[in-house]
Amino acid sequence: IREYNSKSKFKLGLGNFNIRGDLNPVGLIKHKDNSKILFALDILLGKQKHVYYEPFLSYDKTVLKKVASSFATGVTIITAKDNDDGLVGMTASSFVSVSLDPPLVSFFVDNNAKLLDNIKTGDTIGISILSSDQQNISNHFAGYPDPEKAVEFDQSEGFPVVKSALAWYIIKVTQLTPTGDHQMVLCAVEKLGRNEDLSPLLYYSGKYL
Repeated sequence: IREYNSKSKFKLGLGNFNIRGDLNPVGLIKHKDNSKILFALDILLGKQKHVYYEPFLSYDKTVLKKVASSFATGVTIITAKDNDDGLVGMTASSFVSVSLDPPLVSFFVDNNAKLLDNIKTGDTIGISILSSDQQNISNHFAGYPDPEKAVEFDQSEGFPVVKSALAWYIIKVTQLTPTGDHQMVLCAVEKLGRNEDLSPLLYYSGKYL
C-alpha cells in the first residue's frame, strides 16, 4: 500500500501499476477495471501484512482443473466430532506440512462441505494418510461407501484415526482462513505416527495410481 487518506480510500502499488478504489465495510474493494481485491481492513491499520488480489479473470474452469490434477498427491481422511460426539469425516488431497518448528499442518475444505460445520478453532481432529490398499476408505469418505467393507478406526491415541493407515496426526485447529471457495484450516500437531512397512495411496488426474 503506497498511500491512503482514510479507512475507505486507498492506493495500492502492484509492480509497475497502481490500483485505486474504495473499501466497503465488509472488506471488498472494487475499481473501474471490473476487478476486485479481497482486502482486510486490518491491513490499512497496519495489523496485517497479507493482501489477497482476486481479479475477475476469464478462464476455462475445465482447463484449470485439468492442470491442477496433474499434480499427484497422497490421500488423507480428515476426522472430526459432531455435536453429538459422533464421528464425521472427509477425503482430502489438499493437505500440506506447513512448519517443523512449531509443528503445523494445513488442509483445505470447500465452503459447502458438511464437515466445515464441525470444525472450529480449538477443536481436536485427526488426519489419516491412506496406504495403497485403502482406496475403498478414500471412496467411502468421498461419498461412495462400499456396504461390504466397513471402515475401522484406531482410538488408542485418544482420537479416532483410520486403522492401518500409512501415517496419522492428531491435531488442534488453530486458525480458519477464508481462501476463495475454500477455508484453509491451520492446525498444531499434538501426536503423530507412521507405519514404515506401508506405501502411500496416490491420486493423479482424477484416478488412483
